[in-house]
Amino acid sequence: MRFVVTTAPGLEGLLAEELGELGAAPLETAPGAAIFEGEWSAAARVLVRSRIASRVLVSIRRFSARSEAILYDQTRRIPWDEYLRPGLTIAVFTHGSTGGAGTTGYPIHFAALKIKDALCDEMRKRTGARPDVDRARPDVRIEALFAGRRAELSIDLTGEPLHRRGWRLAGGEAPLRENRAAALVRLAAPSEGRLFADPFCGSGTIAIEAALVATRRAPGLGRPVSSFACATLFPDSRAALEAELASAAGEVLPTPLFAVRATDLAAEAIADARANAARAGVADAIDFAVGDARECELPGAVIATNPPYGERLANLADATALLSAFTRQLKHHAKGARLALVVPEGPLEKSVGLKPKRKLGFANGPIPSRMLVFELY
Repeated sequence: MRFVVTTAPGLEGLLAEELGELGAAPLETAPGAAIFEGEWSAAARVLVRSRIASRVLVSIRRFSARSEAILYDQTRRIPWDEYLRPGLTIAVFTHGSTGGAGTTGYPIHFAALKIKDALCDEMRKRTGARPDVDRARPDVRIEALFAGRRAELSIDLTGEPLHRRGWRLAGGEAPLRENRAAALVRLAAPSEGRLFADPFCGSGTIAIEAALVATRRAPGLGRPVSSFACATLFPDSRAALEAELASAAGEVLPTPLFAVRATDLAAEAIADARANAARAGVADAIDFAVGDARECELPGAVIATNPPYGERLANLADATALLSAFTRQLKHHAKGARLALVVPEGPLEKSVGLKPKRKLGFANGPIPSRMLVFELY
């Protein structure tokens, strides 16, 4: 089978690296996606263990979509009654680009409506009933990936997105999604025996993702089999999911590979972070404390953090002053450390005052952002 794994645009390179480590080396990547082939066991491994993926989809048809008529006709050729049972709700989501009027003659937002109409018409022909549409919580989520004149239709196997690990009830202000935080941790490259620290921990997302890595705890361990959409839509996948969850549970380390320290100036943030870590099963793997990032001393540490900006500070001047003071402190009190930051593109990025060893642009909600990695000498 052909599987499409999605993530935040910009993170597909890191996702491809991770998939290779999981034994699902991608055949190709697209903006915000990587594609591999395998059996249900491979899909289950990615669903349970991927830290960077958002969704895993199974591809059901690839075809030319150079006109509205062809898109409609090709969608109707799919035996939808083999995938959709009567009474299940659906929703169609589109990604990529149709190329607009110069390529296909229709915009991408129109494609979702055309696919939905074709699907419903075919289901009515085959079963006598049209499925209802529920874009908020559909039973079956259909994803269409467009690249110019070609389209690929897939069915979501995930259900609740993989970045929603289930442990974050206290989100804090402008939090980084879990899979983005995991990508930052991967970019920071923590290693055995070397302290990992987040001096602006907020609700603890980055520190918790690091602790999951340190204890080799798969991010999908907190989810029951029934919460994955594929367990309902494709019964053959259930055994593979059960086996993967059992295998992952047996690999959790009682002692972390490296220590994790998380500090924040706000005591209430530390309380929220502790509660989130407890729900994630890593409360004992993180040292939480109230502390000022402008006074931290972290020689030789791996530091990964999402400093306050935008909604979390009153204005850009405050954010710039805080980030400058923080990096100035590290220059003098974090010799031999590695620093990985998330910052929005623009003036704040320049205020760091250091030359990055690695730079990665990615989509962080509506804010174009960068992950920056520095070596501190």
